[in-house]
Parts: sequence; C-alpha cells; structure tokens
Amino acid sequence: MNLERRTVKGSKIRSTNLTPGVLYGKGIESIPVQVKRNDFQKMFSAKGTSKTFEVTLEGKKHIVYIKNVQSFSDNHAIKSHFDLIKVLKDDTMTSNIRLVFANHAEVEKRGFIVQAVMNTIEVEYAVGSGISILELDVTGMTENQTLLVSDIKVPEGVTILEDQDQVVVSISSHREEVEVDEDAEVIT
Repeated sequence: MNLERRTVKGSKIRSTNLTPGVLYGKGIESIPVQVKRNDFQKMFSAKGTSKTFEVTLEGKKHIVYIKNVQSFSDNHAIKSHFDLIKVLKDDTMTSNIRLVFANHAEVEKRGFIVQAVMNTIEVEYAVGSGISILELDVTGMTENQTLLVSDIKVPEGVTILEDQDQVVVSISSHREEVEVDEDAEVIT
C-alpha cells in the first residue's frame, strides 16, 4: 500500500477519495499520512488489525499493522481515520483474535444450545505469521460437552496466551420448565 505524507487536517481530505491516518512505531516519529480510500478498505478487509503488511512512504518500505480504525458516518458516507504501527521483522506481537464457531447451526438443529464463553482469544506470534480469525468446528460436539483452550489447534508460530483450562464453548440441551403445583398431594 502506498502512503503519502499528509500536510492538511484529516477533515479536509475526507471529502476526497483519500483516507487520513498516522504512522508511528519503532524507529520513526509520528507521521500524518493519507492513502486512497479504496486501497485502505481492501487492505483492512484482507488484514484486519492483527496481520502485518508492507507500506511505502516516500520511497521507504515499512512493515506495519493496523492498530485502530475510527469510523463514523457523515452525509450517509462512511468516513475513517487509521493508525498504523511500524514493527520490525524480529518482533513478536500479541492480539485478540476473533473466534468463529463453524457449523453451530447443525448442532442447534439436533436440539442443543451452543454457548460461546469466549468470543476472542489472546495470541502471540512473530511478525508476518498472524491470523485474523480462528475458526472452531463444533459439528461433533454433543450435550454437556465443552471445548477448552487446550483443545484449540493454531497454526505454527502462533501461541495462545490464555489459561489452557478455560472453557471456550459449551453444549447444553434445551430444558423444559416444569411448573410445580404447590397444592398437589405428596406421596411418600
């Protein structure tokens, strides 16, 4: 992605096809930047806030990740501002990765409730080996079964930082509530 140094306030360029941002991190001062809106949206869709990628600013390449995106609506158009953090190739990163429970509808069709206890999981990884989501297949799970952090398989180079005994998702059955007639005769 090609960045340009920004010389005006972000609010002045939002009416154009540019998105304002800032680049900062290891070895550089904070630099106001701008990028073509479509280029930024494509990169954000592909990389999210956990994968690193290369940008070019004034002929110099930097490895970065998107730290933050501030979005708001203005005259029915989505406007944004982004923060890019520069990292080095030998850095390690931590990030909260979104968990997606695949095939939960099939488990629910069998009359069970899929209850997500965790929606994100904290992981550590080397620059360049990050993941943006972690998909967990719950197809084979049955009543009263749980999936623990220790059961999760992650790509090589990714380490889970959560307690290994923590429950990620559990399966339970629908329970019918039975009304108790307090006036009923008790047989002993």
